[in-house]
Amino acid sequence: DKKAQRWGDSLQHLLYAFPGGLAPVRLPLYEVVFVLDPADLSDLMEVQALLSNLPMPIAMHLVMVPSGDNGAQAIKASWDAEALGQAPSWLAAKAITSEGRDIMRSATSSGLVVAAAYADLMALSSGGPRRSRAFIKALGEKAKDLLQSGATRWPTTDEGVGRIRAAWRKNLPEATTDEDAGLRWEQMIRAMHDRGSYIHNCSQYVATLGVPVPSVMVNGRLLLKGAYDGQQSIFPIIGHEQQVLQRAAYTGELEDLSGLMDFMAAQGLLSAYHGDIVPEIAQRGGEDGMPGQSTTASYVQWPAEAFLQTRFLVSVERPLDDTAQDVAAAPGRLAFFHVVVLRSLAHAYLLHTFAAHLLSPDRSMVADNKQLRTVPMSSHWTVLVDDSASASRGSKDRMAEFATCVHSVLLKSKDADAEENRQRLQMLKFLGLAIPAAVAADPSLPGSRVRELCELALSKKIEPERQDTFRAAAATELQATLPGRGQMMAAAAQALSGTEGTALWVCNGRKVTLQLDGQAVLPSHVQLMELMEAQYDLADAGAQDDELEEQDPMGAMGMEGAQQGTDDKAPALKAKALHERLADPRAGRSGAVALEAHGLVAAIRSEALSQGKNEIFTQPAKLFEKAPTAMKLKLPPARPEAASPIQVYGLLDPLSEIAQSASAVLALFGMTFNAEVNLVLNPLMQHSEYPLKRYYREVIRWPANLANGRATSSLPGGSGLVEGKAEFSLATKHVLTAAVHSLPTWLVTAYEAEHDMDNLRQADVGDGKWCETTYQLRQLYVEGQAFILGEDSWPVASAKGLQIDVALKGGQASPPDDTIVMGNLGYFQMHGNPGLYEVHLKPGLSNDTFDIANSVELAVSSYITPPYQLRV
Repeated sequence: DKKAQRWGDSLQHLLYAFPGGLAPVRLPLYEVVFVLDPADLSDLMEVQALLSNLPMPIAMHLVMVPSGDNGAQAIKASWDAEALGQAPSWLAAKAITSEGRDIMRSATSSGLVVAAAYADLMALSSGGPRRSRAFIKALGEKAKDLLQSGATRWPTTDEGVGRIRAAWRKNLPEATTDEDAGLRWEQMIRAMHDRGSYIHNCSQYVATLGVPVPSVMVNGRLLLKGAYDGQQSIFPIIGHEQQVLQRAAYTGELEDLSGLMDFMAAQGLLSAYHGDIVPEIAQRGGEDGMPGQSTTASYVQWPAEAFLQTRFLVSVERPLDDTAQDVAAAPGRLAFFHVVVLRSLAHAYLLHTFAAHLLSPDRSMVADNKQLRTVPMSSHWTVLVDDSASASRGSKDRMAEFATCVHSVLLKSKDADAEENRQRLQMLKFLGLAIPAAVAADPSLPGSRVRELCELALSKKIEPERQDTFRAAAATELQATLPGRGQMMAAAAQALSGTEGTALWVCNGRKVTLQLDGQAVLPSHVQLMELMEAQYDLADAGAQDDELEEQDPMGAMGMEGAQQGTDDKAPALKAKALHERLADPRAGRSGAVALEAHGLVAAIRSEALSQGKNEIFTQPAKLFEKAPTAMKLKLPPARPEAASPIQVYGLLDPLSEIAQSASAVLALFGMTFNAEVNLVLNPLMQHSEYPLKRYYREVIRWPANLANGRATSSLPGGSGLVEGKAEFSLATKHVLTAAVHSLPTWLVTAYEAEHDMDNLRQADVGDGKWCETTYQLRQLYVEGQAFILGEDSWPVASAKGLQIDVALKGGQASPPDDTIVMGNLGYFQMHGNPGLYEVHLKPGLSNDTFDIANSVELAVSSYITPPYQLRV
C-alpha cells in the first residue's frame, strides 16, 4: 500500500528496527492465518481490529469454518459417491431426507452466509481483497453493538441475514444493479455447499491441519484464543519471529527471500496439530497457559504374550533400494505399532484414518525437516472392537456385527503377501467412510445394515478368490481366531478407566483417549504421533551416537592423541538406533528380536525417557568419567557434606584464552557457592607456532570468607584476592606488553609507569623486581546507529555520511565532539564521559537536509554505556 512504498525491500532493512519495534520491510515475511467461526461476534471483532491496525505488510488469510447455533459443525458426514460408488437404495433414501433437512436448516445460518459473502467478494476481479476487507470491517462494527446487547453470536434471523446482505451489497462494484445483485445472492447461497467451494475448502484445510476453531497461526506458530484475544495480541509473536529473521539475516543464514521457506523448515516442522498429542505446541495464554496446565503423555504397557499374538496390518512403503512399492515388513526400519480400540460407531471413521495413512504414508514431513537425521520407517496397525460396552440391545447387535467384520479383515495369515495386505487396508478404508455416512443418515442403524455395508466393502475391495477366506473368518468365534484379544481388551479397559463412549489409540505405548465430541484424528495426526515417538531415534543431524562415545570418548571430544601407539586405524563406527539394534542378529541368542516385540520395547523406552529425564543431559558426566586420569581436573565442593547447587563440566584447551580467563571464575564458583567443578583438559597435540603468546588474569574481588567459613586470605596464593589482585608467575625471555583488557567502549592507558609497558624485559621486572604503573580510564565512548525516517516515521535507510555535533548540555565550557555516520547499518561512535549531552546536526549539508526526529538529549550515567539511536 502507499504506506509501505518508501520502505526497503531488502532483508538488510530488518536490522533497522527500533528497539522493541517492528522493522519497516516491504517483504511478505509473515503469514497470518486466522481460523474463525464467522458467526462468533468476538472473532469478528478480533479480525476487524487486526485488519484496522496492521502496521506492516502481512499476508493475512481468513479461514472461516461456520458452525450451527448448537456449536456442531454445519458440514456433516455424507456418502461420498466419488470414493464409495453408488449408495445402497435404503441409505440413499435416508441420506436425501437428512441432507435436505440440513440444507434447509443451514441455508440461512449466519455463519455460512458471512463466509459465502466474503468468498464472493474476494473472487471479484476488480478490487476483490479490498472489498472483502471492507465487508469484514463493517461486520466487526456491527458486532460491537450486538455484543453490548448481550449477544455472543450473529443472529440467524431474517434481520441478521439482512444486515449481512446489506454489507455485502454495499461493497459490490458500483455498476451492479439491484436485479443483478439479487441473482448473484441466490446463486451464491445455492453454491456455498458445493465441493470445492470456499466453505468446503476451509473445512478441509482445518481438518487436515487439525487446528482448533478459533485460532491464529503466525508463520506456523499456533495461538489459541486465550493467547491473542483481550489484552493479548499477535504482534509480540510477530516481534519474536522478527528477531529470528534478524539473527538469520545478520549471520548469513538467510540471504534473500527465496531461502525463506528452507530457513523456516530448518527450525522444525510438524505435519498437524492435535491437543492430545502435542499440547505444548499451541500457546494458550491466560490461566490455561500457566505452567502445569498442559496434558502430559501417558503410556500403556500391553501384555507381552497377547501383543505378540495380535495380527497387524503393515504400511505400504518404498523399499530401501527405491525400486518399487512394497509393504514395510522387512527389518531395518523404525517401526510404529498402533492399537486402536473402538467402543462406538461414532469412531468408525478411524478405520479410514489409519488405513489411509498405511496405504500412503507421508514421510516427506520427516525428510524435509532439516534438524533431523531421517531413517526408514514403517507403520503397523490393528483394531480391537469392544462390543460389550454398548448399553441398548440394538447398539449391541450393530457393534457385534461391526466387530465381526473388522476382526475378520485383520485375520490374515502370517505369510500373507503384500497384495492381500493392501486389499485388507482398502476394505477398512471403505468401511471408515461408509459407516459414518450411514450413521449420520440413520442414527439407529441396525446390525443387519452394518452387515450389508461389510458385504459391500468385501465385494468392492477384495478379489473374488479371496472373499471366501473372509467369510469363513467372520463365521468363526473371535476368541478362537484372535487368542490374545481377551487380554488386550482387559488392558484397554484398564487404560480407559471406565469412561464411556471413548476410543483408545496407543502408538508404541503412547496413549491417546479420544472423546466423542473431541478433535477428530486424521492421517496427518497419525504421522504427527509417529514423529513425536520417533524423537529418540531421529537424532539431531550433527549428533554423535552414544556408542561412538562409549568406544572412543576422546575421539568424540576431539582429542587426537588419545590412542597413540596404534598404527592401524579402527574402522569407522556406525551409529545405531534402537530399531537397528533390535534387528541386529547379534541382539539375542536366537537372532534378531521379533518385529512385533519392537513395539513393546519402544513403549518401555519411550515411557522411561518421557518422565523428565533425557539422556543428553548425562553426556558431560559420561565424558568426564571416561576421560584419562591425567586429563581430568576435579574441584570438589568446599563443604562436601552440604548440598552442591551448581555442577560445572568444562572441556577446554588449557592454553586457550578462555581457560585463562575462566580459571578464576570457576575457582570462585567452587569455593564461594559450594559448587563442584569438573574439567577435562583437551590440549592440541601439535603446534605450528609458539602455543602461548598472551597471558590473562581475571581481577575479581573475592568475598572475605568462603562457603566453608575459611578466610580467603588463608588460601595458597589467596593474598590480595579480596582486594582484587592478579599475579603473573612467568619464566620467559620474551619481550612482553602489559595492558588492561577492558570493555570495548573504554579507553584505558598507562598514565604513569617506571618502564615502557609495551617493551617489558626480564631485566626490568624479573627476579622480584617491580614496575609500579598507574592506569587511567581516559575516555568512555558511546556507540549508536542513525536512521533516516520516511514520511510515515519508519526507518527507510541508514543515515550514511551524516555529521553530528555533541556538546555538554547547559553551555558549559567544553570542547564539542563530532562524528560521522558510517554506511554499515548507520554505525557511529563518539566520546561520552558521564554527563548530559545535547546532540545536533553539524551546520551545513547535514543540518540543511535533515532534522532530528527523536530526543536531542543523551545521558551517560553508567560505565556500561548503552547504544544510542538517532533518527532524522
